[in-house]
Amino acid sequence: MPVVNRLSISEFTDFADAFVHANTPISLLNGLVRSSGMRKLRERDINVLLQRCDEVTARPKRNAYIMGLAYAILCAILLHARESSDKINFDETRLDWGQAIRAYVSVRSLRRVLNLACLAWSLAFRWARTT
Repeated sequence: MPVVNRLSISEFTDFADAFVHANTPISLLNGLVRSSGMRKLRERDINVLLQRCDEVTARPKRNAYIMGLAYAILCAILLHARESSDKINFDETRLDWGQAIRAYVSVRSLRRVLNLACLAWSLAFRWARTT
């Protein structure tokens, strides 16, 4: 069984601070991605993250620490899915900004693909003109 790096108190606090100080879904995403614990979350298996997200978002009482962790797990799942091009099925509607964050991560992924396609087309066009 692989060893899982546990999050420290300061990493939980970073997630809570990002949640408390965010005023838009994008600012929350940026704050969480820059936090120290995001690396540890992104190293975890996607199935473990999905299970943990379900557990955390099903809690009836939520404070800033729980919400920060829930959004951090959501971001880790979305970034993992974007990098692997896997289809991930989960319910992000349990979090108020879940759908907005998912849409933003998807748009950034699409924008990157379109930029690479434009670059490839441009290089091919230049090459064709020189031959």
